[in-house]
Amino acid sequence: MNNSNQLITPLLKVTELKKYYPVKGRLFSADRTVKALDGVSFELQKGKTLAIVGESGCGKSTLGRLLTMIETPTTSELYYQGQDL
Repeated sequence: MNNSNQLITPLLKVTELKKYYPVKGRLFSADRTVKALDGVSFELQKGKTLAIVGESGCGKSTLGRLLTMIETPTTSELYYQGQDL
C-alpha cells in the first residue's frame, strides 16, 4: 500500500553535477577550462528508465564516468538510495 503523502526516496539523485578540465595554454595562449558538464541535475526513481541523448561531444560519456565514479566530479551532490556518494 502506497501512501500518496509519503515521500519516496529516489534511487539516484544528481544535483548540479559539474566536470571541468584544465587545459594548459601553449606558447602564446592562456590556460583555459573546458566545461565538459556544467550543472546537470536529475532524479531516477526505482523501476524507471532514464535515457541520456545528445550530440557527439555534449558530455554523455563524461556523465557515465562520473556516475560510475571512474572520475571525480568538480562539484555535485550525488545520492544513491538517499546516501551521499
